[in-house]
Amino acid sequence: MNRHSTPIHRAVAVLRNEQAEIEQRLEEVRETIDRLTAISKRGAGRVATQGRRNLSSEGREAISRAAKKRWAAYRRQKRRASS
Repeated sequence: MNRHSTPIHRAVAVLRNEQAEIEQRLEEVRETIDRLTAISKRGAGRVATQGRRNLSSEGREAISRAAKKRWAAYRRQKRRASS
């Protein structure tokens, strides 16, 4: 009897094929992880600068005045259009 034709040897051959497929898939996963890690490292500086900005009270007042001025102009224009 040929020793390669025994059920155990066939099972080993099947398992080695599965092992090769798993190793290939694992390599693909590692490559994907490396690409994502590289992307996250490039984008890390941008993420760190995003966040809440501190605005002085003078800045807030200036924005408030400008918004009130825009709304007043909008209301004036709206009143003229309805007259």
